[in-house]
Amino acid sequence: MRNPVSGLLLLLSVLFEGWTVLGQASGLTFPGTTVFPDEGWVSVTNDFALSDPLSELKETWISLGKVDFPLEARVNGVFLYRRGTVPPDWPFVQTSNPAVFLVPTPVWNAQGLNRLELRIWKEGDRLKFSEPLLVVGPHEADFQRGTVQFLNSTLFLMFFGINLLGGIYFFVLWAGRPKQIDQLYFSISTLLIGFYFLSLGSPIPLFPGVLHYSLLKACLGMSIAFLVLFLLEHFQVLNYLWLKLSVLAVFSGFSLFVAFSLNMTQMADRFTLSMIPLEVGILFTIVLMVIALKRKLPQARIMAVGIGIGVAFGSHDVWYQMTGQVPVAWLQGVGFFSLEGSMFFSLAIHSTQMYTKLESTAVELLHQKGFLAQTNEAFARFVPRELLRFLGKDSVMDVRLGDQVQETMTILFSDIRNFTRMTESLTPRESFNLLNSYLARMGPSIRAHGGTVDKYIGDAIMALFPASPLKAVEGALAMRESLRDYNKGRERAGYQPLEMGIGLHTGPVMLGTIGEDQRMDGTVISDAVNTSSRIEGLTKAFKVPIIVSQATLAADPLLVETIAHRYLGLMQVRGRTQGLALYEILDPQDPLTPTKLQHKDLFEAAVRSQEEGDARASTNLFLAYQAKVPDDTCVSFFLERLQPAGTPC
Repeated sequence: MRNPVSGLLLLLSVLFEGWTVLGQASGLTFPGTTVFPDEGWVSVTNDFALSDPLSELKETWISLGKVDFPLEARVNGVFLYRRGTVPPDWPFVQTSNPAVFLVPTPVWNAQGLNRLELRIWKEGDRLKFSEPLLVVGPHEADFQRGTVQFLNSTLFLMFFGINLLGGIYFFVLWAGRPKQIDQLYFSISTLLIGFYFLSLGSPIPLFPGVLHYSLLKACLGMSIAFLVLFLLEHFQVLNYLWLKLSVLAVFSGFSLFVAFSLNMTQMADRFTLSMIPLEVGILFTIVLMVIALKRKLPQARIMAVGIGIGVAFGSHDVWYQMTGQVPVAWLQGVGFFSLEGSMFFSLAIHSTQMYTKLESTAVELLHQKGFLAQTNEAFARFVPRELLRFLGKDSVMDVRLGDQVQETMTILFSDIRNFTRMTESLTPRESFNLLNSYLARMGPSIRAHGGTVDKYIGDAIMALFPASPLKAVEGALAMRESLRDYNKGRERAGYQPLEMGIGLHTGPVMLGTIGEDQRMDGTVISDAVNTSSRIEGLTKAFKVPIIVSQATLAADPLLVETIAHRYLGLMQVRGRTQGLALYEILDPQDPLTPTKLQHKDLFEAAVRSQEEGDARASTNLFLAYQAKVPDDTCVSFFLERLQPAGTPC
């Protein structure tokens, strides 16, 4: 044996031809595999002599390699080492750790033969030594008890913990996004390979007997199966249902074959046989990665590196398993960890890219939200929100051609007096500016009293008041107040003041959309709409600012009690077969209103006399009223009608 630093590996100078098996035929050669008829205790002995280099070492150790059975060891009759427990206690564990023990110097017989006796408990009908028995120095013993044990046991226990956390992490990610089925596959694969690593590194059995090994080792095949499913789903390569079911069926069959082993010997044989589909699955992952690389799919290069390392190291251990040899250190853990590390890294990059994309999308959605808010606000200028509410719609996007609903409302029409004549001396731009300046003051007055501007018709306004008629009349008075303030500014600027008339009528209306697919409009259709328009037209004839119908007064008792008004008579309005009772709303801000109210009875008596056909009495009454209220321009309208040449309304 070579010993450059006082203590490297040293082969037993005497080969194992001298081994004897108690109770069996002599002449057996170890290491190797021996068949016994029954399971149970068996003792083997070997006599050997120490060579001079070994006898000169300060410490001498015996290495039995990696053995998968409990045993007790004696040298020259002295008990020195026990590995594992024997039935009926818990099963033997940590088969990947090398069996190395110190032989004190006084125990050795330096001049003669030494006897090594192993008392072994075996399961099944075979006893197998996978490695040669060696007498070694302290450095090699430390390497076996430190480095080799770490690589074959402790490292796998660490891998189990990492895979357990990783599997749970990706399962939670999948639970939050169930459509990401590839994360579920990766989670299951990670958890299963973690439990397989536990069978190699755990000092404590999870299940009694051989189940501790058979169940956990069966997880290896299913882990590869779900790894294949992950790659199929993640890269969308050969992602066929029949292929997925085939992969699951094959690996499930071999995993069950391993899981239901009756003893350790049978389990080892079956696990070795299961390496065949395992290696096929590993090769299939290479095929998938080659396809992914050719297609230049995202993260394919990163996964290819991890899979390359995993395949190389995993195939190394598969080869040793299938040939019945035991390597110095199992590398499959490092290989699988490299593979999973590349998957973690790839999925982390994928998640980061998705997060970045979501962040960008969120910013874009925020801009879109602002844009939609501005769009809705812009639409609201053309399509009143109240119309949407009447139609039961949340957005203008929900409105369809032909949507309609019936409501009872007060309709307000207003119009600027002599606007056409006024604009003859204005440019188009000045006309637009005048209108916008005027309408900007009227709209808020209407909305402040619960009204909705349905449309602007040139200088005319059509508004709807779904609440009480009292609010509609108060809105009309507010419009008059706004007009007075506006005219003050116009007069200061040297412009002619404006005058307007307002007509109101209450009745059922149909609100809805009319037009065609490419162009439609929200509107109100009703006889009440036409009537209110005609009433507004009568304000020019009567020379009064606000006129309401009997229907409006009757619809709200509070209106009669709180708003000053006077009867104008029963008038024949164009478009109606029956006469319409009209009333003037007296503006509290009008200086003439107190005088009108003082002589209201006289005025209404003159009106009713005219309705009864008594022209003489009516004329006398109007003249008497005119003498008391000379500035009331409304009287001239009635007196003209009473003249024979008068033109009726």
